[in-house]
Amino acid sequence: MTDKSATERDVVSTELPGAKKLICLFHALQIFQREVTPAKLNITTEQSKCSLQYLNKLAHSKSEAYYNATLNEMKENIPQAVVTYFSKNWEQIKHEWAKCFTKYTTNFFNFTNNRLESLNSKLKSVISTYSTFDEFIEKLFIFVNIKRTEQKNEYSKMVLKVPSKDLSTTNVMFYNHLTYYAYKNIAKDLVEVQLSTSIPYTFNSDDLTTIRCITKNEMFVISETTCQCSFFISMHLPCKHILYYRKYLGHELFCDSLFNSRWTR
Repeated sequence: MTDKSATERDVVSTELPGAKKLICLFHALQIFQREVTPAKLNITTEQSKCSLQYLNKLAHSKSEAYYNATLNEMKENIPQAVVTYFSKNWEQIKHEWAKCFTKYTTNFFNFTNNRLESLNSKLKSVISTYSTFDEFIEKLFIFVNIKRTEQKNEYSKMVLKVPSKDLSTTNVMFYNHLTYYAYKNIAKDLVEVQLSTSIPYTFNSDDLTTIRCITKNEMFVISETTCQCSFFISMHLPCKHILYYRKYLGHELFCDSLFNSRWTR
């Protein structure tokens, strides 16, 4: 997760060639505000306002179809100068900043670099601007040790926390295997699937290997442990589609291979 700094992006590409680059949504919107102005693009204030509204819609698009429809409408209603700016700087990298595309990456539903900004802010509160190198190193390690102590404390509280007696046996298995944060992300779906007396999705296949989960609005290729939906791709946790498919097959809902190792205790 980066801002749109060319230097930063070049370094990431060089040092981490296999990494998927995403642009912080907040920074993308901030750049639009800074660049799409009357002074920089020789447009009126009203044209700037209209253009920014379209760009904001593109950034928050929920589907590719909505993105494309909005893009076509935008190109018909905003000045050519803005269209040229957008085409040159943003259109070719839409998969790195528009939500309808970034939600299909393993980003753990993180669309900004707020965590890094928060860490940077805390460091600034401890380390003064004109510190000597020795002072910087000393205070940096003090900060790191404090953070590690806080993390150990949080982990201890999570491990010692006892699950509610109201949880089903299946829920307890998930609870004991996952971090509390991960469990919270799937708890509601777990309860729904277990209580449901019917399967709200249709599962079919054109061959022996590709199974499709058909919902009201979408269709995903699915297996007992994977799915093409945005939740599974983003979080690497079992989605509702996988849980219903396992129930449909008559399998136990819990399985060790359903989770990314980052979510296990």
